[in-house]
Amino acid sequence: MFDNLYILEKQISESGKIRLFLVIEPHKTMDAESLLFDLNFTLTYSDKIECMAVIGNKVWEKIWIALFGLFPHIRTKYFDRSEIKAAWKWIQ
Repeated sequence: MFDNLYILEKQISESGKIRLFLVIEPHKTMDAESLLFDLNFTLTYSDKIECMAVIGNKVWEKIWIALFGLFPHIRTKYFDRSEIKAAWKWIQ
């Protein structure tokens, strides 16, 4: 998790803004710690995130994405795993 954070921070410092392509890996539950980390990351870097494409396959993931509506200046869209090509096209 923290290695990825370093990579994102490096990209932000080099480019100013980033576009995120997130694939949510299947697991049994979404724990509160992970959700809090994601929200804190988004809050900290919200002015640096241009848009986010999120790929998943569960109803709760759509709800998780809805939380990013708290950051209206970040364009965020949820895609089912079957729509991965569409997600790549959208993020570009």
